[in-house]
Amino acid sequence: MLLDALWQVAPDHTTIIKVLRENPSFWENLVGALEISFDSLKHVQDVTTECYTTLVKASIFRILTLELYYVPVEASNRLDQSLAAQFKKLNTW
Repeated sequence: MLLDALWQVAPDHTTIIKVLRENPSFWENLVGALEISFDSLKHVQDVTTECYTTLVKASIFRILTLELYYVPVEASNRLDQSLAAQFKKLNTW
């Protein structure tokens, strides 16, 4: 996933990441993708889709953890409010 690769080298691409962070719906859209689920798999194609969906979800969790890692300790009380709201949402799952 391109965003995952971008976050892995975040210090080198702060300008691009800053633009994404400033988008008011970025974190909501990113975390919203975690809610995708398949209730029943009927075909081999469905299994392939489920595998890719799981890979995307893993990438989203990696982005979230890297975002927490790159937030300086002294700025931890200033976590982006839209991101903080999404973490609260995850906490209720």
